[in-house]
Amino acid sequence: LFGINIHRATARLGGTSKAVDKWSAGCQVISCNVDWQLFIEICYKARDIWGNNFTYTLIESKDIDGIT
Repeated sequence: LFGINIHRATARLGGTSKAVDKWSAGCQVISCNVDWQLFIEICYKARDIWGNNFTYTLIESKDIDGIT
């Protein structure tokens, strides 16, 4: 059994961590706790509008025209 998840790299308030080990293999890991909190806030707002399911698409900024 395995899980592919989205999770934060650190629980430290305001912290950032680039350390990702085998326990996060296959996961989308958000390194900055502030970014994680923003992501969760967006999820809650989306849930309130559209329900408790959503899609998630991961792209690189270089793939968006005009962003470097």
